[in-house]
Amino acid sequence: MEYARDDLKTAARLLAPPPLCNQVCFHAQQAVEKALKAVLASAGVPISRTHDLSALFAAAAQAAGWKASTSQGWNLADLASLAVHSRYPTSASVEVVEETVANNMMTMAEEILDYIEHTLNLLRTEVTGKDQGT
Repeated sequence: MEYARDDLKTAARLLAPPPLCNQVCFHAQQAVEKALKAVLASAGVPISRTHDLSALFAAAAQAAGWKASTSQGWNLADLASLAVHSRYPTSASVEVVEETVANNMMTMAEEILDYIEHTLNLLRTEVTGKDQGT
C-alpha cells in the first residue's frame, strides 16, 4: 500500500499549476492497481500480470469478501483508459485530459485506496484480533 500511496502523492503533485493532467490519470491508475494487488497479496491470492482494473477489482472483491455493490459507482474502465492513453497516445487521439477529469480520477483513486486500506485493516484485525492502524 505504501507504493500505491506514493503514486497518489505523485498524482497530487502533478495537479499543481500548471497541471499535467494526463500524468495525473496515469499515477491514479497505478495507485489503484497497486492497492488492488495488495488486497490479493494479503489474501494469499496469486497476482496475475495484468493492468485490467476491472479484473483486479473482481478478484480483490472475491478475495476480501466484498459485496457486489462495493464498487460504489467507481468507473475503473475510464481510469484505465485514461492511464493507457497518457502513456501510449495514438496519432488519432492526441487529446489532453481536462483538469476536471484529472481531479475526478484523483478523487476516485483516493476513495478506492481509503476503502482498500480500511478493508486491509479489517482483515488484519480478524487475523490478529487487534487493530493494526494504517
